[in-house]
Amino acid sequence: MKPLHTTLVKATTATLAALGIAASAPSAVASAASPRAGTIDVSEVGTISATNHWVVITGAFADSGSFAPPSSSGIIELHLSKGTIKIDDSRGAAAESQAFAHLAKYLNSSTCGLAFSYSAPATLVSGTGAYAGINGKVTLSTHDAGVFPKSKSGACNTNANPVGYLDIGMGSGSISFK
Repeated sequence: MKPLHTTLVKATTATLAALGIAASAPSAVASAASPRAGTIDVSEVGTISATNHWVVITGAFADSGSFAPPSSSGIIELHLSKGTIKIDDSRGAAAESQAFAHLAKYLNSSTCGLAFSYSAPATLVSGTGAYAGINGKVTLSTHDAGVFPKSKSGACNTNANPVGYLDIGMGSGSISFK
């Protein structure tokens, strides 16, 4: 039997493909331009149980890669084709935790569908490779949507693995290099 996260990632990829959205692993080839100061746009997509989310950054530089859920301190490490970027997303993690703490507020008890959004600033802390010396701030807006199974009694079972779940984030901000 396949692990649930593998099944959900494949289902997410198939769903995104049906919608005409590419959700492939990062290419080894990224933008030829060197990173520079300026504005960046960040897009990410993942699932609740995936070990990694996909990220694409455009603007002052262009690159793509993946990241795991944040550490307990809210630090996310982006693994891009030209290096890594550490981001302090503690405010985003707190906003997400707050939403999950009040899940019933966002859950349709008839359909077991769930949807919520939040925005939070994040700080680019450090980088390696082409991103050594990076710093800046971005504001990320995230939308989560999912469907939970119903129990035998007909109630939504939010303790079970969701039938489907997507996390989609977009944002922008300014960066510079030391």
